[in-house]
Amino acid sequence: MAKLSFLSFLKRAGIGSESIVMSNLNIPSGKNSKDKSDDFSTYELSSEDFLSPKLAVENPSMPQIPIISVGGCGVRIASAIAKRFKEYGLEYPILGIETNENELNNHDLISNKFLIPNTNAGTAKQYRKGATLAIENKTAIDKAVDDYLQSIEMRYDHEIVFLIFGAGGTGVGVSYELAKYLIEKGKRPVPIIFFPGREENTRIQFTAAAALYRFSYGPKEQCLNLCSLLVDNDYFFEKNSRKNFATTLYAINERIGSTITDLLISTELDSVGYSADLNEFLEVFRNIRGVGMLNFMHSGGDYSNLNDFFTSKYAGANSGELDIYQSTRSYLFIESTQDKVSAREYRMLISGFDNSDIFPKFTETISEETNFEIRGIFTGLKLTSRIESLLQKAQDARVELLNTEITNTADGKDNPKINRLNADEEIDVKTGEELAKERSEEFAEYRRTH
Repeated sequence: MAKLSFLSFLKRAGIGSESIVMSNLNIPSGKNSKDKSDDFSTYELSSEDFLSPKLAVENPSMPQIPIISVGGCGVRIASAIAKRFKEYGLEYPILGIETNENELNNHDLISNKFLIPNTNAGTAKQYRKGATLAIENKTAIDKAVDDYLQSIEMRYDHEIVFLIFGAGGTGVGVSYELAKYLIEKGKRPVPIIFFPGREENTRIQFTAAAALYRFSYGPKEQCLNLCSLLVDNDYFFEKNSRKNFATTLYAINERIGSTITDLLISTELDSVGYSADLNEFLEVFRNIRGVGMLNFMHSGGDYSNLNDFFTSKYAGANSGELDIYQSTRSYLFIESTQDKVSAREYRMLISGFDNSDIFPKFTETISEETNFEIRGIFTGLKLTSRIESLLQKAQDARVELLNTEITNTADGKDNPKINRLNADEEIDVKTGEELAKERSEEFAEYRRTH
């Protein structure tokens, strides 16, 4: 069977999984380090429960998209990405930027590391502190970024840079300043923001809303007007609520890393009859603002057509309520055990990046024996009511990502409060230890009652 880079049907069966979802939740230090990452015997979830199988490709080429990870969540996902690339026989260069030296040292697979100085052990989840540190260390951070970008041998001249982070202090604060610098250099950052779950405390959710406001959805003169990839982990947590909590968090990072890696690998496969590789992938992010989402879906059943498949799998897996049918651009990479879809017809439909009439036109029969695995990115999506509510809170509080009056303390308690989200809701300012204890108690109660 011919290999296709944009819509690929490679002869193999798949392993079931739901839509890939992301989160900024922390994993205990060391759980993603190299000495434990391959040992699933100590966990309640096996790798087959949450990892999409590796693409069946021969001699994969190195993709050409720089990846910069920021903060604890970012470097953990970056480590999972690097691990997946290594399974393809590739040493993918990734830059990890952190304020916590212990966290950064846990990830040997990240080839380029930069520890922001003048910190003890992170930013205590305070994005203003992260932004302040980024300003104070701008010269050193910019140099680390420049050195990293210059070290990548680019075969194509393009502006896209992946910027991966969570809704913590280092992730949001530093990434915002870093994105501004990349834009000044003529780059187009693509923030991949791991949205907090519904059980996380108000302050973390507020920080995520502030990030969206400043990156993608504030007034055009007050935000960076970027396209941010955003999904959440609520469905995955609900499905595995009785599993070991640390295991579930570890699985989430592995799921995210494998899907990002597989999509990047797909941009470098040989195509037959048309070019639908890296350039098609990059067009999903160019000159578009708002949010997008990243998906992995598996057929795992008998569906009358692909539209039926998308509707059934997507509706059940996407707790974030983002509607892929409303997306204005998309990139799909499909593998199947049977060649049931006409790549030429799909190419004609997708070439305009307008999904409004694509899905209903799939009429090919899918039998129970036909396993489809789809990895995709959908951008230009409409905001959900949940995100709009959080953004309104951020707007009401007149949130700013940088307050120059912040003092640099060990635990961040001197960071001034935003007194109100709205008329009757306050934000707590807590240390990292306090947040960790609170989160542990919240999820213990969640697992007990679900």
